[in-house]
Amino acid sequence: MVVTDQGEIAIPDGDYVTESGDTFTTVGGVITACVLVPDAEENPAPSAPSAAPAPMPAQGMTEAQAKSIIESVIKESHFISEETFNAKIKELTDAKVEELKSVTENFTTQKEGFEKEIKDLQEKYTQVTENFGKALKLIEKIGEMESEVPAGTPKEKAKISLQEQRKAFKEDIAALEAKGIEAK
Repeated sequence: MVVTDQGEIAIPDGDYVTESGDTFTTVGGVITACVLVPDAEENPAPSAPSAAPAPMPAQGMTEAQAKSIIESVIKESHFISEETFNAKIKELTDAKVEELKSVTENFTTQKEGFEKEIKDLQEKYTQVTENFGKALKLIEKIGEMESEVPAGTPKEKAKISLQEQRKAFKEDIAALEAKGIEAK
């Protein structure tokens, strides 16, 4: 990995030489070959040549070349494959479709509830209107009846008794019914 301002990224493919002279090769961000230079104090060089051929030393890289490679890797790492993009779009689309189905079902349930409430209110309104019409007809018929002149002079204050008024109202209704008049 290489640490950049954007974070850690896979090191570009190539051969690299460290300050101590060790060399390594990377392919796809994985070290595929590594040659360590023995430290003279800790590990003296073997006196007999080894059977494996010595690797060719890797060429050093300038700072400008390293920056260029790192920048190209960063730019490439920001792009995703078309398949990954399409899969992500499908995933998000499917999630939104499910969310819309849920909202639609909830809306339908609420709509049915509101429609039932509206129908109930319309029925109650119709019933109240009919009852009000009957009451108006009855009041009109009562108003058409002859009334008696109140006793006493207008200067006298009459005492109104609710019981007497109810009794008189019931008598008036009974008189209407006796005449065969009904509120319709």
